[in-house]
Amino acid sequence: MKPLLGERGDVIFSESFDGPKPVPLRVIRNTMSEIADGGVRLGTKIERPEWGHGGIAFVYGKDRAALEDFILEADFRWDVGQSFGFQFPRVREAGEPVHGVAPEFFIRFRRPKDVTQPGSWDIRDNAPKATVGEHKATFPPGQWHRVMIEVRNDEVAVQLSNGQSLRGKCNKASAPKISPQIGTGPDGSEAVVDNIRISAFH
Repeated sequence: MKPLLGERGDVIFSESFDGPKPVPLRVIRNTMSEIADGGVRLGTKIERPEWGHGGIAFVYGKDRAALEDFILEADFRWDVGQSFGFQFPRVREAGEPVHGVAPEFFIRFRRPKDVTQPGSWDIRDNAPKATVGEHKATFPPGQWHRVMIEVRNDEVAVQLSNGQSLRGKCNKASAPKISPQIGTGPDGSEAVVDNIRISAFH
C-alpha cells in the first residue's frame, strides 16, 4: 500500500516479534498479551466482565518520544469477539486529569452478533463524537489483513489490504501522541498483531 498523505520517511519504530527475545506488548488494562501464532496475541480478560469494556495494550513504552504526524502499519488477524481496533491518545495538557484523557480518533473494526451480516470498520472522532467514515467488510477468523493509518495536518487516512480506504479531518489528530494503543473489545475478544512499523513523513 502506498501512503495517501505523503511519502514515507524514516522509520521511528519497528517490531516483528520474531527476534531472539520478542516481548509481548505492554498491557495497560484488562488484557492478556503473549507471543503466539507468528505475532503477539492480545485477548480481553473475561474473568472481569464487570469492567464492561475490552482490553488495551501499548504499541511501545512511555520512554519513547511523542508522535505527531506519522504512518502506522501493522498486520492483524482478528479471531474472536465483536470489536478490535487502534486508538491514539494525546499527551495530556497542563491541568488535565491524569486519567480519562480520550483519544482524538480511533480505528474500530466491528462484527455484528448476527454472523450472517457483514461487519464494518470506521474512523471515529470522539471529540465531537462523529464518525469520519465507515465501510462494510468481512473479517473471517484466521485471515490476515494489513492496515495503514496515516496522520498529517489533522487529516487521517486509513487503508486496508482488501482495497478499502477512508480519509477525513479529525479534531487535534496531529497533537502530540503518547504510544498508540491496540484494543480488543469485551466478550473475550482476541486478535493477533504482527509486523508493526511506524514511520515519519518524508
